[in-house]
Amino acid sequence: MRVLIVKNAPFHRTGGATVTDRAIGPQLVAAGHACVWVGTLCVWSPSGEVDTEAQERAQLRALDIEAIEGTWPIRFEERGMEVHLVRSTVDLPAYLEALSAAEPFDWIVLNGHLVPETMGRLLEVFPPERTVISCMACMGLLFGRNREYDRPDVLDMFRRVRDVFCPSEHVRRYLAESEVKATTLYLPVFGPGPFPKLGDPEGFILMVNPAQMKGIDVFLRLAEALPHRRFA
Repeated sequence: MRVLIVKNAPFHRTGGATVTDRAIGPQLVAAGHACVWVGTLCVWSPSGEVDTEAQERAQLRALDIEAIEGTWPIRFEERGMEVHLVRSTVDLPAYLEALSAAEPFDWIVLNGHLVPETMGRLLEVFPPERTVISCMACMGLLFGRNREYDRPDVLDMFRRVRDVFCPSEHVRRYLAESEVKATTLYLPVFGPGPFPKLGDPEGFILMVNPAQMKGIDVFLRLAEALPHRRFA
């Protein structure tokens, strides 16, 4: 099969959702499928941060990834997965339509936090019965009890696609409250294991990707309350 994974973030980002979406492709390749991962240079952030092409290429070199020089969009291969990076999310529909016209995809994986207009346009380009949504977090969804505002069209798109997958029972239950059926997949984003230090009573109490919106203040208060334990 030929699979397309669409992500509205740069490849080098270390956020949990990006790391998870990035891990899916090489696992598909290892299973004998062809995979194309298409992302963007621009990413939403509270500071209005936007990467330039030069910055992204520098970040990739820091990861020992050499992109093809003199081409646009940025292209390279990572563990057998073909990676393309366009400028921003508004560039995705036209680029992906051209990419699919050159060589069709059997399955399309859309990031659940795509701009609604972009997701809607992509569901016009790709048949919903061949599309699944990757929903890695409840935060930022435009439906459900924690929504910032309502977008019924986004909820409709989640219900129209072939399937939705998520990384935890917490996210699956959140989606179920809005009558979105989802499959929980515990993706091995840190490699196949085993992990001998996992669950070590003398090891670190760890928070991955700490941020204010993800509860760093709670984590810091725990560290202050438990000075005899190691936090990282």
